[in-house]
Amino acid sequence: MQKLLSALVAIISFSTFLCGMRATPSIAQEHPSTGSGQETATPEAGKPMVLPPGVTNENVDVKDRPLIIEGDVKGSVHAVNSKVTLMPGATVEGNLTLEGGTLSVAPSTTGMIASIAAERTRTSHAARNSKRGDWFGGQFCLWLLGLGGGVIILLAAPGAMSRVTNTVSLQPGQSLVAGLITAAVMAAALAVSGLIMKTFLSVIWMPILIVIALVSLVVLVFGWLAGMRRVGDLLARRFGQTGGGTFYGRMTLGLSAFFLANAVLGVIVPALGAVGLFLEFGIALMGVGAIVRTGFGKDEPFLDGRFHRTSGSGIG
Repeated sequence: MQKLLSALVAIISFSTFLCGMRATPSIAQEHPSTGSGQETATPEAGKPMVLPPGVTNENVDVKDRPLIIEGDVKGSVHAVNSKVTLMPGATVEGNLTLEGGTLSVAPSTTGMIASIAAERTRTSHAARNSKRGDWFGGQFCLWLLGLGGGVIILLAAPGAMSRVTNTVSLQPGQSLVAGLITAAVMAAALAVSGLIMKTFLSVIWMPILIVIALVSLVVLVFGWLAGMRRVGDLLARRFGQTGGGTFYGRMTLGLSAFFLANAVLGVIVPALGAVGLFLEFGIALMGVGAIVRTGFGKDEPFLDGRFHRTSGSGIG
């Protein structure tokens, strides 16, 4: 039991390392604010920034104040939380980017509408491509987490993992029911803890909340890996491999199948990717149920042992 818990804590550390690498933000440089050739508006509440008739060679940045363009802007315009007004005869040769603002176009500047629409279309496509890249990266991170976690558990607690995976394979329905009940209990415990954290007991309850969250995460990760072994067994039989196979090999097969399916379907149709994740969560719940029924992989099944003892006393 102690070895198994140590292995699960190591998995959490491994997942934190992976997700930390994945979550490292990149610095956007769409509108640099240093150097010459850039005109930045200083915030003045209620006072609009006016670009008078003539030529403005610099890029224009404005935030939290109106912007009125009456002349020609050779650079780009970037407005944040601003009401931008293009007066008759005004032109913007660069990009006109709005974030949380509005745009008013005078009748004689309708030629600008096409370029603005094109810019918004390009921005939309860029955002869509970025989401697809994030989805694939997230699935890849999940796949690596499973491979690394499987190695840790296999080395630290092979016996416990074997007993849990056998329970998933032999009694999938009962394991799923036990997993659903366990998940409901976890959710209720976290919900109650959230309410307590809003009271004067928050300081006292904080360590307990951390323990509840860590235990829930540990059980879900362990159950997920046990369920992936079951998926690997089914796929192997589908391809004619009737042998038992190794735990890590079959787990890797299940993880890889879900990774490919979720990554491809999520890029093509995001809703299908979400369905794949939902199925993967259901398989993880089967593993969670097996964990509870075996008492974290003990030699004698936890719930089954109690059931047999109760049945035997009743018959006698």
